[in-house]
Amino acid sequence: MRDLRSELSGILREKRTLQDNVNSAETKVQELERQRVSKEHEIKSWELKVAAQKRKCEQVKKHLMLARQKADEQRENAAWSSYMAKLETDANGALEDLRSWFQAGDDRRRKLGRAKLDRLIEQVQSKTTTVIQQAAAYQKDLEALQDGSCKVQKRGAPAAQSRCKLRRID
Repeated sequence: MRDLRSELSGILREKRTLQDNVNSAETKVQELERQRVSKEHEIKSWELKVAAQKRKCEQVKKHLMLARQKADEQRENAAWSSYMAKLETDANGALEDLRSWFQAGDDRRRKLGRAKLDRLIEQVQSKTTTVIQQAAAYQKDLEALQDGSCKVQKRGAPAAQSRCKLRRID
């Protein structure tokens, strides 16, 4: 009888140990699930930030293109040149903000380690580089116009009357 009791108490102890192990495992699974959901929210947040920066970059590019079109028509107007310089300064500031945002996000991207996020950031960086190059080309054109070393070709005028060829933003 004593053997049965000791065997029964051993089985009950083993059952409690197993139940504790099951409870511990369930707790760990729940914690890992919470961490996964948290990471997904963090990734979604970064994706939204990248999309916002991408829209901002596209907007800057659009403004530069529109400004370039107007500048082609009104280059000799001093007030327009002043407006263009302000727009370019604003665009350069926005691009500088974007650059600093990417630098601050490098550590975050390493932690997340998500290829999708990296691809989105690479697309935005590529567009940012394009806009920066276009802004630099425009700046050279504007400086050439301001110092008089370049003259805007009038509509319908033969190309030979223009002293230099201005670059165009594609």
